[in-house]
Amino acid sequence: MDHRVDEKLLQGLKQLKLLANRNFILFFFGSLVSKIGDKLYLIAMPWIIYELTGSSFYMGVMFFLETIPFLFVSPLAGLLADRFSHKLLLFLSAFLQGFFLLTIVIGNAAVSQIPIIWIFVCGFFIACGGAVFSVVLNSIIPSMFPKDKIVNVNSSFQFLDSTSLLFGSALAGMLISMFGGFTVLLFDAISFFIICAVVLFYRIKKENIKKIAGGSSWKYLVQGASYVKNHEILKPLLLIMMLVNISNAVVVALLVFFARDTLALDSSQTGLIYTIAAVSQVLLTFFIPLITKTFKRTNRMLLVCLMVSSGGIGIISLSTGWVTLGLAMMVHTVPIIIFNVVNKTLRMQIVPDDLIGRVNGLFLMLSKSTLPVAGLIGGVAAEFIHIRIVFALLCILSLALIVRYWFHPFNQEATTTLERIS
Repeated sequence: MDHRVDEKLLQGLKQLKLLANRNFILFFFGSLVSKIGDKLYLIAMPWIIYELTGSSFYMGVMFFLETIPFLFVSPLAGLLADRFSHKLLLFLSAFLQGFFLLTIVIGNAAVSQIPIIWIFVCGFFIACGGAVFSVVLNSIIPSMFPKDKIVNVNSSFQFLDSTSLLFGSALAGMLISMFGGFTVLLFDAISFFIICAVVLFYRIKKENIKKIAGGSSWKYLVQGASYVKNHEILKPLLLIMMLVNISNAVVVALLVFFARDTLALDSSQTGLIYTIAAVSQVLLTFFIPLITKTFKRTNRMLLVCLMVSSGGIGIISLSTGWVTLGLAMMVHTVPIIIFNVVNKTLRMQIVPDDLIGRVNGLFLMLSKSTLPVAGLIGGVAAEFIHIRIVFALLCILSLALIVRYWFHPFNQEATTTLERIS
C-alpha cells in the first residue's frame, strides 16, 4: 500500500516538474494559440465563401483544395523535417499561413469584393503550410522532451484539441457575429505570427538533432516508407490507425443524417450529442497517462481501445433517442482519443531521429486520405441499405480486425510498452 502511495506521489511530482518546464510552457501556449486559430479559420472561411457566392459547390471546392496538400505535401514535409531545422520549418510554415491569411484580409479591404479565385489560391497555400506545420510539430517533440514525458505532452496537446473543439467553434461564431468573417481571419493571421515568436524560444537538445545528408529525395522518401513497411510495430499500427479513421469518418459523415432521419431529433438534441462526446473527451485527457501505465502491453491497450470504440458503433446502430446516441458517441470517441495519444507517443519513442519526419509524414498522408473516401462510401451505402445496418456492419468489420491482430505478433511483442521503450 505504501509502495503504491509513494509511486503516485512520485508521478505527481514528475507532472508538476513538467508543468514548470520552459519548453512545456512554450509548447502549451503555442499549441493553445494554434488550436484557437484553427477553429477560427474552420468556421470563418466557409462563412466567407458562402457570403461571397451563396454556393455549396464553391465551399466543396475549398474543402478539396484544403485536403490535397495533406495528401501530397505531408510526405515532402516529412523529408524536410529530416533534413532541415525543425524550428526553422515551424517558423516558416506558421509565417506562410499568417501571410496568406493577411493577403485575404488586405485584398478584401482593397477592393469592393475579393475574387473567389484569390481565396482559393490563398487557401491552398495556407493548407500547404498547415501540412508542413503538423508534420514538423509531431517531429520536434522528441527533441524537446525526455521520452518518459512524451505521453504527458501528447495528452496535454489532446486536451487542447478537445477543449478547442468544445469552445473554439462557439467563440468563432460569436466573433463573426460581432466583427465579421474577414476580421476573424485577421485574428487568425495574428495567431500565426504569435506562434512564430513562440517557436524561436524552443530549446532543442543538440544530441537529438540528426539530419540526413543531401541526395535523392525520392530515395529518402522510399527509405521512410520501407522502414514503416518492415517494422513489426509501425506497419500494423498504421493499418489499425487507418481503420480507426475509416470507422470514425463514416460515423461523422452519417451521424446527423441518422439523428434527423431515423431518430427524428431536433437541432438542440443533436447538439447535445456532440456536447456529451466532447465533454467526455476533455475529461479523459487528464487520465490518459494513468491509463497507459495500467496496461503492461501498450499494443494490447490499443486493441482494447479499438474494441470499445467498435462497441460504441454497435450501440449507435441500436440507439433510440438522443440520450442513448450521446452515450454511444461517448463510448465510440473516448477510446479514439486514447488511441491517438498513444499512437503518436509510440512513433515518437521508437522511430530514429533522422526518420521521424518521413514516418510522421506518411502516417499523416494515409490518415487524411481515408477520411473523404470513407465518408463517401458510407454515404453511398446508406442510400441502398438501412443506416442502422451500415453502422452494424462497420462494428462487425472493426471487431474482425481486432481478432486478426489479437493473435498477431503485434499483440504478443512484450517490448512495446511505453515503460520499456522509455
